Amino acid sequence: MAAPLLLGALALLLLLPPLARAGAPPPPLPATRVSFSVPDGGLTHLAVHRETGEVFAGAVNRVYKLAANLSQLRVHGTGPVPDDARCYPPPAVRLCQHPLAPANNVNKLLLLDYAGGRLVACGSVWQGVCQLLRLGD
Repeated sequence: MAAPLLLGALALLLLLPPLARAGAPPPPLPATRVSFSVPDGGLTHLAVHRETGEVFAGAVNRVYKLAANLSQLRVHGTGPVPDDARCYPPPAVRLCQHPLAPANNVNKLLLLDYAGGRLVACGSVWQGVCQLLRLGD
């Protein structure tokens, strides 16, 4: 009984990386400095493209497209937009009797649609209406 258990433990040790077995710290990451900051409200959602490693970051009034190393590639403005919670979404489609005021758009959902080649971005304005953004943009 002890022999199969010992062989199993030995096989597990052989599968572990050498540094993990020795207890040594992992090698340092390459010294690259990437500076990315969000001006207002912080990030609310992230989505990572499974093939390219690009990161899509939702924030207040913006959706960012970042390279795999987190350098900024693009930014898409999503707000502020004229809105009133009592109006049908979006207010331009159907006349609204309430006064519209600039409203911040807080990102609520980011979804990668690989088949359609787009990013679905839903926010807090216009009762949660989503935008479809091309992944290439």
